Amino acid sequence: MILDQFIDKHEWLKEMCRNMPKDIKSNWKIRNYKIGEQVCEQDMEVTHFYILVTGELAVERQFTDGNSYTLSTMQPGFVVGDIEISLNMHFINRVYAIQQSTVLLIETKIYKNWVMNDPYFLRRINYQLAKKLYIAGQKTISSNFHTVRKRILVYFYDFFQSFSSIAQDSYVLVVSREDIAKHLGVSVRSINRVIKDLKDEKIVSVKHKRLIFNEYSRNQISQELAE
Repeated sequence: MILDQFIDKHEWLKEMCRNMPKDIKSNWKIRNYKIGEQVCEQDMEVTHFYILVTGELAVERQFTDGNSYTLSTMQPGFVVGDIEISLNMHFINRVYAIQQSTVLLIETKIYKNWVMNDPYFLRRINYQLAKKLYIAGQKTISSNFHTVRKRILVYFYDFFQSFSSIAQDSYVLVVSREDIAKHLGVSVRSINRVIKDLKDEKIVSVKHKRLIFNEYSRNQISQELAE
C-alpha cells in the first residue's frame, strides 16, 4: 500500500494513522507538487483530504480587489481540507507549494467515514485546528495593533533566527517586496516606504531582490523590537 511506504519513513505519520483500518489505508494516493504549483484553489469544491508529508505549503487568501495575503505556512504533518469538510464548505483559501512537496490524499467521502470512527485521529485534527486558530489570532493581533514598520522588523527578526548566535559578516534575504507585502497583508507602497527608511538608517542595503543585513542590522532590529 502507498500509505505504508510513508508510515515506515515517518514516525509522526505512523502515530497519526495507528488506528486506521486496512480498507481505508488502501484508498490513499500520492501527489507531488513543484514550487508554485497549486494544491487547492480558493472557493474550489473539496474533493479530497490532504496530509503534507514532505516540503512546505503556503496558505493564501485572495481578495476581490486583487490583493492576496499569506495567512500561514504548513510543514510536514499539517493537513488540508479538515475545516472545509467539517463545515461542508468549498475551500476557504488557496494553498500552493513553496518547496517541492509530497502529499497524501484521500477522497472526501472516504475520509468522512473514517474520521467519525477514529476518535484518536479526530483528536489530532482538533489539535491542528486549534493551532491554525492560534496562528490566525496572532496574525490578527499583529495586523490590528502593530505598525507596518514593526511587522517588517519582526519578519526580518524571524529570518535572523535561522542563523546561529555567532556574529556573521552579512545576512542575505532573497525575497521580493511583493512577497513581503503578501506575507504581511500590506501594500507594496508601505513596504517600499519602510525599506527606504531602513536603508537611510543603514540597517539594510538592497541589491536586486536581495536584502542585505549585517551584525549592526541584527542588533538594531533586536533593540527596537525590545523597546
